[in-house]
Amino acid sequence: MKKYLETSLDIYNDSEIKSTIESTFDFNNEINDLETIINSSTSLINEKKDNVLKQTTNTLYRINNINIDTIQNIDQLNETQKTMKSITQDYESITKEINDIENIYQQSDLKIKEINNNLNKRIDESFSFQVITNNASPSANELSQTVKNILSHLLTKFRQGQSKKTATKFSGITYNFRKNNLPMFLIRKIEINTFNDDHYFKGLNLTTSKHNQVDLKLYLKLFNQNKFDKLIVNLSSPNNHDYEVNVRARNIHLNQTKLYETEDIVVNFLSNKTTDLDISGTLSTSSNIITTAIIKKPNYRVISKKTTPHFLTSFIPYLNNQDISLEISLNGKVDDLSVNVTTNLDPLIKNIQNRLLDKKMVEIKKQKHRKINQIKEEQFGETNKKSTEFSKEYTKTLNQLKFQEKEIFNQKELIQRRINQKKVQVENAVMGELNQTIKKINLNGLSN
Repeated sequence: MKKYLETSLDIYNDSEIKSTIESTFDFNNEINDLETIINSSTSLINEKKDNVLKQTTNTLYRINNINIDTIQNIDQLNETQKTMKSITQDYESITKEINDIENIYQQSDLKIKEINNNLNKRIDESFSFQVITNNASPSANELSQTVKNILSHLLTKFRQGQSKKTATKFSGITYNFRKNNLPMFLIRKIEINTFNDDHYFKGLNLTTSKHNQVDLKLYLKLFNQNKFDKLIVNLSSPNNHDYEVNVRARNIHLNQTKLYETEDIVVNFLSNKTTDLDISGTLSTSSNIITTAIIKKPNYRVISKKTTPHFLTSFIPYLNNQDISLEISLNGKVDDLSVNVTTNLDPLIKNIQNRLLDKKMVEIKKQKHRKINQIKEEQFGETNKKSTEFSKEYTKTLNQLKFQEKEIFNQKELIQRRINQKKVQVENAVMGELNQTIKKINLNGLSN
């Protein structure tokens, strides 16, 4: 596991991520479209601006020529109100023209943003990455295959040793003894301590003889030991030929182990007291044994040798508290035993490698982002300058026209209030004259 993790982590350090980006781009069509939009919109806005300024000048002149004080009668009042109605219509026309200018700019701005977004997308999409590493990335089942190879190698050595023993010849005199087929040893029953003790052993018909057909049984129990909390071994055989094996070990104590070290950092596997081991199956001329080991909630510690932070400081939490499992199955005859190994470390490490390379990719992209921005500035520098100038001129024009519009509105409202006041005065004067006339008519009638 140490070697496997070391190889996986080295992939991050030894991997090279090459990036490619086009050195030149042909954006003439898009740039021409931008300039056409800006020039066309500027022309329309200036045309409407000149029209609005003429209207505002004329309207303000007409407002200033209204003299409320000279209004003496209804006819003059009606004529003034007619003039104000015409001025209101001019004001509404001015407001409409200003709104048209705003719409022209907004539509142009949307088109400019759309073109710029497309240009940015083209540049971003031209930026590609390629991961190059001298260390081959472990495959999806490399650790399983590694363990399998080790066990297969040990079995091969064992078979070779057995062959040598069989082939060994001895010189000397051969003596024949009487054969009575009795077992070399036989323990009918043995029991050490009681079942409730931490150490307990019990055996029935313990022998290696094939001629003893009584059931063999062996039970061993060890609790609260220095290296584990619980170990139970069950062994039974009906014929001293086929053996059923069941072994359970709980909370095995694993010492702290250094998994990875460089000049910058040390990664330690911390001591663990929650590892379980199970062995079950049949031992015979054709065996079938399954061994399962689970390290529960393993923890790791990263020790930095330098003050600068290391990527593993943030990476190791991906490993913490994920149980590590290993299953080994042995099938077949002793001289032709097949081995199969599965473990969750393979997909776990594979996933971590992907995370590491993704992290490195992000860092590279950050470094290259400056290059992308430089290219964008070079490609869009003049166009962006024109777009900015276009926006500035529009804002200046709009503020100027809005000011004129507000000025007309304020003066129009002021004149309208004075007209309304004058209207009351004129109507009161007319009513006064009418009352005087009626009064004279009434007096003349009485005198006659």
